[in-house]
Amino acid sequence: MFKNYLTVALRNLRGNKAYALINISGLTMGMACSILILLYVRDEMSYDRFHQDSDRIYRVVQEQRFGGYVQQVAVVAAPIAPALVSDYPEVESSVRLRSRHEMLNGLLGLSVFSIEQRTKEIGVRKVLGATVTNVTTLLSKDFVKLVLLANVIAWPVAWVAMNRWLQNFAYRIEISWWIFALAGGLALLVALLTVGTQAIRAALANPVESLRYE
Repeated sequence: MFKNYLTVALRNLRGNKAYALINISGLTMGMACSILILLYVRDEMSYDRFHQDSDRIYRVVQEQRFGGYVQQVAVVAAPIAPALVSDYPEVESSVRLRSRHEMLNGLLGLSVFSIEQRTKEIGVRKVLGATVTNVTTLLSKDFVKLVLLANVIAWPVAWVAMNRWLQNFAYRIEISWWIFALAGGLALLVALLTVGTQAIRAALANPVESLRYE
C-alpha cells in the first residue's frame, strides 16, 4: 500500500512541477528556519549553564544615554570588578574578561563617551542648520587624526622591529611600503566605521531631546 501511495505522489509531482516546487521550497525553508530558531533558543537557554552556580552569575553593563537614544554595553571600567567585591559583601567574587577586539571596543567606548559629552552641542548645531554630514564629519575628524598619528608613530617602530627579526634568516623578503599603507588603511577604515555609526546615530537624534539631555 505504501508503494502505491509513493507512486501516486511521484505522479502528482511530475504532473504539477511548478506547484510541487513551490511546496517543497516552502517546506524546506520552514524546516530550516525552525531548526535555526530552535538552536538559537537552546543556546540562549544554556548560557552559563555548565557552571555549578549558574543562577548566581551576573554581568555588569553600563547604560549610555545621549539624546533620546539609550544603549547598553557590557564594557565597564576595569576597577569596577575589585570595587564590587570590596564594597558589596553580597558579591563573593568577580572576573574580568579581556576582548580580542580591544581596538574596536576602545574606539566604541571612546566615541560613545565623546559623543555623550557633546550631546547638547550637537543639538545646538542641528538647530542652527547643521546637516547630518556636518555633524558626522565634526565628530569623526578627531578620531581620524588620532588614528593617523598612531600610524605615523607605529610605522617606524614596526619597520625597525621587523627588519631586525628578518636579519636572522638567510633568505628573507623585503619589507614593502604598501604593507604599512594597507595596515594603516584598514585601521582607518575600522575607525571610521566604528566612530561613524555612532556619529550618524547621534546626528539623526531629535535635537529637542539633545537639548534636554543632562
